[in-house]
Amino acid sequence: MSTLANKDFVKMNGLGNEIVIVDLRRAPGVIGADEACAAARQEPYDQLMALYPSRGGADASIRIYNSDGSEAGACGNGMRWSAPTPANPA
Repeated sequence: MSTLANKDFVKMNGLGNEIVIVDLRRAPGVIGADEACAAARQEPYDQLMALYPSRGGADASIRIYNSDGSEAGACGNGMRWSAPTPANPA
């Protein structure tokens, strides 16, 4: 079974970029390039941001995938949406 199967997600728009955020902190798993590509075909996005359990004192760690399945080092527009807020609690 895939890591993204049956997972809830939020889709945001940041300055024209479509960002999909999925919270995997309670059920972490590896997202492969093929799975990231398949997800982009089903729900088109520019970046997929996966939240994972913290590696230290933070609320979460994050991995960012481009729609072609490659992993990105950063996504400034998406980071605005992934930060915990009253509407998006950690």
